[in-house]
Parts: sequence; C-alpha cells; structure tokens
Amino acid sequence: MSYPWDVIQCDWLDEGAELSLPPDEVVARFEDVERVLGRDAVERRRRSSDGSVTRGLMPTLQVIDLGNALRVLDGVANTGRLIAKLRKEDPSAHAELQALFLLRVGDLVAHAEPGLHVELEPEVRVGGSVRRPDLRARKGDGPWVYVEVTSPEAARAMTAIAATQQKLVDGLLQVAKPFSAELYLRRDLRDAEILHVTNAVLAAIDRGGTIEEPIGELGQLWLNHTAPGEIAPHPLAGADGARPVTALARAVRTVVPEGCVASPTTPDRQVVVRVAFSDERAERLLRHESAQLPTDAPGLVMFDIAGNLGGPKQWSPLLRRRLQPTLNTRIGGIAMFTAGYMLGQDGFGLRRSVELLENPHAAMPLPEWVGRALRASGTEG
Repeated sequence: MSYPWDVIQCDWLDEGAELSLPPDEVVARFEDVERVLGRDAVERRRRSSDGSVTRGLMPTLQVIDLGNALRVLDGVANTGRLIAKLRKEDPSAHAELQALFLLRVGDLVAHAEPGLHVELEPEVRVGGSVRRPDLRARKGDGPWVYVEVTSPEAARAMTAIAATQQKLVDGLLQVAKPFSAELYLRRDLRDAEILHVTNAVLAAIDRGGTIEEPIGELGQLWLNHTAPGEIAPHPLAGADGARPVTALARAVRTVVPEGCVASPTTPDRQVVVRVAFSDERAERLLRHESAQLPTDAPGLVMFDIAGNLGGPKQWSPLLRRRLQPTLNTRIGGIAMFTAGYMLGQDGFGLRRSVELLENPHAAMPLPEWVGRALRASGTEG
C-alpha cells in the first residue's frame, strides 16, 4: 500500500485539516487512482508547475474525487482508450469521465437501483461513414442514447478568441503614453478588423481624456475610466449582457521603491479586452459534435463549461437559439455541467451542477430517465 492513512495525514494534509470521509475511505480513493492511472497521477495532484510539492485540502480532495469518479468505470465496456487519455492528463478525457459520472451516479440516485448500461466509444454508422461517439447509455431494453462531450471543441474556439485578444493587447501596449483602455467585442475578429480596432483605440488615446464610444458594430471602447492596475469592467446591456464573455487584461506599471525616482520613459498603461462567444461559434461547435451522432437514435451533447467563459445563465440562451426546427434536430438535448470546489454545509468539497436543455424539435427526443438522472446528479458532492 503506497498511501496508508499515516502517509496521507503527514505528507498531504495540513495540521488540523478535516475530511468528511473516514480514513479507510480516503485510503481507498488514493488506491483507486494509483491502481487505474498509476502513482504519477496521484503525485501530480500536489505538484506545482515549478516542480515544488504542495499540501493541504485541495490536492488531497482532487485525488479523492478522481478516485470516486473512476469507480463509475466498473462494468463499463471499452475503457482502455479513456484510461490512456486520463494517464496523459488529456482535458477531454476528464470531461468525458465527469459526464459518465453524472449519468451513472445520477441514474442511481434517481432510481435507487443500478440498471444503466454504458459503452464507451461505440462504433456506429452515420451516413456513409463510421463514427465513434464518446459513449452510449440505455436503461433496461430502452433505446441507446448516444453522447458527445464538447469540452475540446470549446477549447479550440477559445484559442482563436485568445489570439485576437493577445494581438490587440500587444499592439496597444506599445504606446508610450499613460492610458487605461477597456474593449468589448461582440465576436472574435479577422486580421483587418483587428487593425481597424487598434487604430480606433490609438486615435482615442491621442485625443486623451475620458472617452466612451462604439467601434462601429464590432464593440465598445471605454478609455481612462479607471487607473492602470484597477479593473472594473463596465456592465453590458441587452443581448450583450446575455452572452458568455472571456477577458484578457494586461497592465504595465512602474512601482517605485521609496526614495527612488520613476523613469519618465515608462508610463503606466493598461488594456482589458472582453470578447463574446458568438452564435456562429456555438453553431459550429454543435454541428461538429452532432456529426458524431447517429440519426436513428436519441442524441445528447454534454457541454463541459468548467474553465470556460460564463456559466449556465450565459450559455443557455446562446445554445437554445441553436435548437430550431431545421437546425440540430438529431440533438435530443444539451446538458451543461460544471464542477468546482467550494464551501458548503458539509464542509469544503467538490460541488457539481447540471442544466439540461431539451430540444423540442428533436427528431428523436431523449428518454425520460436522462432528465431524471442529470437533475439528480447535480445534487451530488
């Protein structure tokens, strides 16, 4: 046994830290992670990016919760590829594991008895091609529900948005004048549009003063409403306020030690760029995922929003608009899920939340057990 309780207590937990699980259950979760994924998977939970080792509740809980999630693989067919990806710390694999956890544990909570049959990466024919959805599940002798988890595609979309933000920030911070600029963009930009926005902000900086003005239909500029080093994003109204938004902020400031004189060639300046996730990107994301789903069985897209921009309040209207009589009809529903550590009545731990958007225009609606399972799984800690 690599992780007996005295090792976990002395090497992992801070003095006085309390866990809700008894010691034997904690040891069992550590053993589950080591058995399935290897010792490195355990140790990575407490290793910082610089190689230093941390301790405390957070790394310990990460191992416990990973071990808990891995237990849902018992009795599931074709787990080899998923386990291999988990060993490589592939974010898509962790999203798939969480989706599987929500369906299996949620079904157990909702129905108080096992009975959900699950297969990973089943081979199905879609049109003239062979596809491999992330998983399929069915209750009893009911229809198979084919499931795709969308976290990787969202990450690729975010990469494009981040590139737009970085180009704007890098270009504007070259200005050798004091200023603080906040930009809101309704979508990511093409190169010519990035140049247009950059020039519009540069012209405003040359004019000076406190400025609030639109940049055509692309977005909005606020200049010198805050000092460099202070970030207070302006509220967005109407449709802009209902969209998920990602932000990048960068400041160049001179902190002068007491008794020293600041160089006049280093003015303080700051750029904040917020970009909305557009309907067009949401459509491409859903079209990509739904292409993996068969047309003769119910389909579910599970959208991992943990670590992405916004929450269900912002994502729900954006995704619901993509469920139309002539759009995405092979998708029976979209489940948005997230998990994070927070303080609750039973102490500090992992909290999961799920929101299901059922498609009223689906060619094949989801079976009722799916909604019951996902609603129940959101109560699991």
